Formats: sequence, C-alpha cells, structure tokens
Amino acid sequence: MFPIEGINTPKYIEYIMTDEVLKADAEDAIKVQTALASVATSTGGWTMFLERPEDADHVYSNIFSDINQRYILAYYPTNKEHDGKRRRIKITVRDHPDYVVVGRRWYYAPAADQ
Repeated sequence: MFPIEGINTPKYIEYIMTDEVLKADAEDAIKVQTALASVATSTGGWTMFLERPEDADHVYSNIFSDINQRYILAYYPTNKEHDGKRRRIKITVRDHPDYVVVGRRWYYAPAADQ
C-alpha cells in the first residue's frame, strides 16, 4: 500500500499531499456538493457550503431566516387515480407575483396497489 512505516512520518505527509491527490480530493468534494445541491433543490430546499470559517455567521443567518419563514401547506389533488405517476404541482401566492415560493415541484401519485 503505502511506501512508509508510519502515518506521522514525513514520507507519508509527502505522499498524501501530492498535486494529484489534492486534485482528486477537490474533484470528489465538488461532485458531492453538486449531488447534495441537486437533491436539496429538487425537494424544495437549498444549499450553502461553508468555504471559510468567517462565512459561518452568514450561513447560519440564512438558515435561521429560512426556518422562521416556513409555512406548511396541504394539497389534495383532484386527480384521485392511483397510477404511480409523477405529477407536477406549482404553488404561487395570489396577487403577489413578486413572492418566491420554494418547495417541491412534483410528487408521485400512489401506486395502483395502494
């Protein structure tokens, strides 16, 4: 595996800090962040990644602001068919086109056996 005896030796540090290893780690981190952002967005959420410790106040402020501005809505579809299909929904605020509603944009209908 590693061409060294112990994990705290200078050769190990040199081995793990190569440009190739750092580049691969950065690429993996970007893939993970992209996947998390995709899942969050598709389920009505959002993502913010803390790049520097001094950004923490801004990130936490956004989290607390988001938590304090949430509403729970119930939806009863007019299509009662149990076909398991993906159905699109759109939520807007009447008479306020400037308001932005963040939430799921679709759901799956129950399957025929449900």
